[in-house]
Amino acid sequence: MHLWQLTLVGPTTVTAVASGSFTAAKRHELVAATPSALLLLRSTPDGRLRCLSACPSYGAVRAVAPVRLPGSRRDVLAVTADSGRLALLQLSATTSPPSWTPLHVETYGKSGVRRLVPGQYLVVDPRGRALLVAAVERQKFAVVLNRDAEAALTVASPLAAHKSRTATLGVVAADVGWENPVFVALERGYEPRGGPVGLVAYELDLGLNTVVRRALGGGVDPTASALVAVPGAAGVVPEAADGPPTPRTLRVRMLHRRGEALGAAMVTAATGHRQKGLLFFLFCTERGDLLVATLTTVPVAGGAGGSAAAAAAAATGASSVVTALSLRYLDSLPGPARCLSVLRSGFLFVAPEFGPVALYEFLADPSGVATNDGGFASSSNWTAAPPPSSVVPVGGGLSPGVSPLGVYGQRAGRPPVRVYGAADDLNPPPRTAPGAAGASGGDAAGAAGGSDGGGGDVLAFVPRAVPVNLVLVDELPGVSPALCGAAAPEGGTTSGGVRVCLPPLLVGSGRGGASMLRTVAHGVGVGEMASETLPGTLTGVWTLGGPPDEEEEEAAERIAAGDPPPPM
Repeated sequence: MHLWQLTLVGPTTVTAVASGSFTAAKRHELVAATPSALLLLRSTPDGRLRCLSACPSYGAVRAVAPVRLPGSRRDVLAVTADSGRLALLQLSATTSPPSWTPLHVETYGKSGVRRLVPGQYLVVDPRGRALLVAAVERQKFAVVLNRDAEAALTVASPLAAHKSRTATLGVVAADVGWENPVFVALERGYEPRGGPVGLVAYELDLGLNTVVRRALGGGVDPTASALVAVPGAAGVVPEAADGPPTPRTLRVRMLHRRGEALGAAMVTAATGHRQKGLLFFLFCTERGDLLVATLTTVPVAGGAGGSAAAAAAAATGASSVVTALSLRYLDSLPGPARCLSVLRSGFLFVAPEFGPVALYEFLADPSGVATNDGGFASSSNWTAAPPPSSVVPVGGGLSPGVSPLGVYGQRAGRPPVRVYGAADDLNPPPRTAPGAAGASGGDAAGAAGGSDGGGGDVLAFVPRAVPVNLVLVDELPGVSPALCGAAAPEGGTTSGGVRVCLPPLLVGSGRGGASMLRTVAHGVGVGEMASETLPGTLTGVWTLGGPPDEEEEEAAERIAAGDPPPPM
């Protein structure tokens, strides 16, 4: 007895994205995980997304990450799924289309998406020596990766790094060079009233084959919900909410829409991009606003004037030290993003929570965008309270008050109440706070000064209805998420009183301005591409395979022969 599964239209929601070189060296490709398949995507020079292969997963993929072993020029894909197993897959280019071949499969937990079963978080050491699989609560496993005498991948037994009564909010792999791999987690303890949020480092000692857990400094801001790794030994660590910045910690306030309180929108996706002479980070809020963060670094030469930060950076072997952190408003997307990935060719891959997967092209360097609409903050201008330009006026007899966590309104004899403005208005009129004369002029001055890293902070910005720094070049069609549907009252075709084609379906999808009403018809559309009159009677039709792609054929031959691909 056999089961034959045929999917006519598969899910188009992307739950996880990994970028790397999977088919050949220096080929930048994307692996997008959907609820039913793993998609291998590549961007063409004209800005189109090309799907090279679609491998059914027969399960829910929780996380994916690229793994490049030392000395290798291709990446291996690490996957965690609801089966409770960790799989390391390698792309086999000898088949058409390319398919994934399992190199190692490790079972570490029960099946199902559970809060105690690791797999929700998957991070890999930048040198490809180890990876960490973490659960939402308590459990974490560190896995050491190596090669045998035949240069084949070997996986050691998982090392437990559990911590009871602890919830994990995010995990990243620190760039420590060739020292012992270090994984940093954002954790919160279970207390009667909620424990503090703190950073915890898990150091994997490759010599002793053990995992050491240690806390990094004090607590961080209680609203922290994600981590982003900074390449290089000189990293940026969040500071305590009630303490001033130190030479080793930098802090910058999150930007918000004009008319909203500080901290009204949470970050849903973040990514970093590093190229020669270029380093920036992108953040997407739940409103769909894209924020770009940049670092100001100075080279370490003779201690850089004897500063403590330069001395600490020189002790870790870093060639530069971070002196400032800036945050700017870039553009607004139709909705919040689930995953972001920046391609080396100058494109931005966006997997939204609502709507089709989109590919955008950068029209300018994201690290040097102008802030004419406001939206600039820098760690060099950090103060205990937000600048007056970020105060939002409130009405109804409420007197505005400023707090490090937001804008509040206070009524005599009553506790503070957080006040929100017109959050959904895309073009609200500029507002000034009482007692802050010339605040609107200060916004413009701060925005002008923010474009080059100077001036004061302007935390409020006006979201753009149409992006100016990004342009949409391609989309993957889909109806995700399908929120409602109904059969068309009229439609379909009949032949001799027998229905041969069902009526189309009307499906509602999207949210807000990206909402759509789509018509989904049964069958596949057929279009006439050529017409030719035959000289005689047609007796049979055969199909012949066309010539394969020259680049893919050459890469497949070299992989089959065991030779490395030529440098691009």
